[in-house]
Amino acid sequence: MDLKLKGKVAMVTGGAGGLGREMCISLGAEGAVVVVAESDEKGGRKVAADITEQGGDAACLRLDVTDSAAVASVVDEAVRRYGTVDVLVNAAGITDRRPALEFPEEVFDRIIAVNLKGTFLCCQAVGRIMAEKKKGKIINISSIGGTVGLKNTVAYCASKGGVVQLTRALAVDWAQYNINVNAVAPGLNETTLARQVFQDRQTLDWFLSKIPLGRLCLPREVAAAALFLASEASDYITGHVLAVDGGWTAE
Repeated sequence: MDLKLKGKVAMVTGGAGGLGREMCISLGAEGAVVVVAESDEKGGRKVAADITEQGGDAACLRLDVTDSAAVASVVDEAVRRYGTVDVLVNAAGITDRRPALEFPEEVFDRIIAVNLKGTFLCCQAVGRIMAEKKKGKIINISSIGGTVGLKNTVAYCASKGGVVQLTRALAVDWAQYNINVNAVAPGLNETTLARQVFQDRQTLDWFLSKIPLGRLCLPREVAAAALFLASEASDYITGHVLAVDGGWTAE
């Protein structure tokens, strides 16, 4: 299938992370111009360099998604360089695993700020560009933790549940502007964030027991779902949360 992404300008937050990097590389391979928006500037530049080495067009812009002024500045710079933003993928995210009775307030606030507030700020800033031209694709990365409860991840689950409802609310608000807002909800996948789980074999085995397909999700499988939602093939889909979880939430 021709996803018709050649020449589209795609901004990916958290583009140096496991899922974010895979999405940047996949978008670049489909011909999109990729803006790697990342707080880890060194990592972001490496991803952009990898894309250009493969014949694509990419640039890294340093971004703290919790800072509204920084978000506005990065979006303005992307528009200055490339004329617009056609696709936004909000992949920036953090987690921390510890019992809820011992969860520090400052850690809770930081996770909500990055995962939920940061997603909103980026949606709002890019949404203004998309609303003007009456077209755009926004893909928010949620998690199965936004739908089901997971042990020792109270802040992460709360933030990702918020991303689910943010996605639905924006889809309804922005349908009048022909902006498609959807989310991808991965299960446990082989990325840096998930390595906290891998350190505990008992916890990992419990996760695997909940997955009918019996294996972890691969980053490229999450990226494939995001590519579909970024493409014209999904023009009549909005407000949807696409689970890429091996069947976990089907049971």
